[in-house]
Amino acid sequence: MHSRTWSIVALLSELFISAVANAQSPPDQIAPLPTQLSQETVAAFASLSPSLAPRQITPHRRPPRYFFQNLHHPLTPRDVALREAVRSLGTDAHRFVRCDLKDHSSVTGAITSIGDEHFFVKTGILGNGSDISYGQLSAAPRPVTAAGTHLKNGVEWTGFVAVGIALFPLFLVLGVTGIMQD
Repeated sequence: MHSRTWSIVALLSELFISAVANAQSPPDQIAPLPTQLSQETVAAFASLSPSLAPRQITPHRRPPRYFFQNLHHPLTPRDVALREAVRSLGTDAHRFVRCDLKDHSSVTGAITSIGDEHFFVKTGILGNGSDISYGQLSAAPRPVTAAGTHLKNGVEWTGFVAVGIALFPLFLVLGVTGIMQD
């Protein structure tokens, strides 16, 4: 029965996606945007304001790369140890970790990406989460079972499926009558 339910959900979602895809405008109705300005347009801009006139492009020296990074100071040995602890946990969407922060809050979720200065913990099903720098951690993250978080994610998925099933007849009627094609 379980596989039959998933088959029905897959069929309904495929019908919903095809109805939405047919509602989009054909590509021949969309004209491409111009890639260069005509001389008349440049002259019109120049007459509006001298600051809008095209300027001579001058080569400039690019600042060193470390100015573009989020972290402007080197990691401390403690931060490096915490980074290695996070890397040892790895990125797994099904392994939940608890991160205790210095501001006495905690974040529970799955580590989805690990960088040199920070890592991302996904706390919900839509990609929402927290970007945590290693300096914010009060202790190394530890794996947890997170039954409550799993339950919350399951309820969110159930809500999305229920809304999709509830709205499917509406989109089916709108697709059949041709209202969505206009």
